[in-house]
Amino acid sequence: MIRKLLSVFILCGLLLVSDASFASHGMGGEITYECQGNGMFIFRVKFYRDCNGITAPTAITISTTHVIGSIVANLTAQNDLSPQGFLSNGITSCPTCSAGSTGNPISGLVEEYIYESAPVQLSGGPPLSGWRFWWGECCRSALVTNLVNPGSNGFGIRTTMYPYNGQDMYPCYDSSPQFYEKPSVISCTGLEVDYNHLTYDTEMDSLHYEFASPFDTDGTTTFPFASGYSITSPLPGPLQDPANIPATLNPATGAMNFQSFTGGYFAVVVKVSSFKCGVKVAEVFREINLVLTPNCPTILNGQPNTTPNLLPPFQDPVTGMFTSYTDTVFAGDTVNFEIESLDFNQFLNATPQQLTLEAYGLQYGANFTDTQNGCLIPPCATLNPPTPFSSILLI
Repeated sequence: MIRKLLSVFILCGLLLVSDASFASHGMGGEITYECQGNGMFIFRVKFYRDCNGITAPTAITISTTHVIGSIVANLTAQNDLSPQGFLSNGITSCPTCSAGSTGNPISGLVEEYIYESAPVQLSGGPPLSGWRFWWGECCRSALVTNLVNPGSNGFGIRTTMYPYNGQDMYPCYDSSPQFYEKPSVISCTGLEVDYNHLTYDTEMDSLHYEFASPFDTDGTTTFPFASGYSITSPLPGPLQDPANIPATLNPATGAMNFQSFTGGYFAVVVKVSSFKCGVKVAEVFREINLVLTPNCPTILNGQPNTTPNLLPPFQDPVTGMFTSYTDTVFAGDTVNFEIESLDFNQFLNATPQQLTLEAYGLQYGANFTDTQNGCLIPPCATLNPPTPFSSILLI
């Protein structure tokens, strides 16, 4: 994954000039669980809240249809997801969640709260409908564009654990899908957006992606979409503006793509299902509230701002040119290739934008340097230099 530091300038700018008040409500989250070596589960809740709202609690209670009734999860981490860096003058720092440019929280900044439970024993087997686990709070922001009466409804996240071949859940044998990528909650209208939640499964189960409806606090009630929006089209499309390219979600990879010239505040839910040998064993619903704003500079120093140019690393077997992003190799072969990206765009103060390369995956070795440890099946993949790695103009 390659990012460029321009996002810092864009987000700082739009946060400072935005008139929107996003109220004191959740902006997304998910519930996941991991099977531990002692045969029990640890549940993890990630909650994303608007920094302009009330502070999240230090502990939450996850409700469940399992006979244990509920699971307590305590706050283990609190992370500011605000942009990091400086404004175009290179001096003024970006606003943060705890203090904006005037010492007060600014609407639209986001903070991540991570909660974890103690090891939990879940005995027995789930019914065909599965065991549900959910948590929620009141209320949603009234500014959500794509839902009917959002301010009158709660915010909820959930996950479901399904049976597999009649096995007892103690000792546990499966973990839910997990997410590498932090939520991207603010984007610019008019720009083509490619986003991936970077989901992984430690048992290497097959994953399937689809859009879903937002939930109320009970983890069951879903909300109707506003006119012009639906489960399969939660973001603006041609009905709102003929130039819009509606959101698509690749069911196999989870890659989401869209281009919207329509601004607003949109609730987007992605359901990730995992399958063992064709049998569904888990569902995780991840909600992200996406703010699309027109307050972004698309022209910098007289030139259009563009995405980084990622050079194809593989040789086309027909033409002999390095024009391919895919390659075919034999099992046991050693594979080496270079990742190169170019970007000549500049900030308004004529300084170069910065490119950052980040890598994620279960097959990388420890610290991206160890070929024998850290991955699921050695030999492990390595990177030189290890990520994250940043540079200007060229990576």
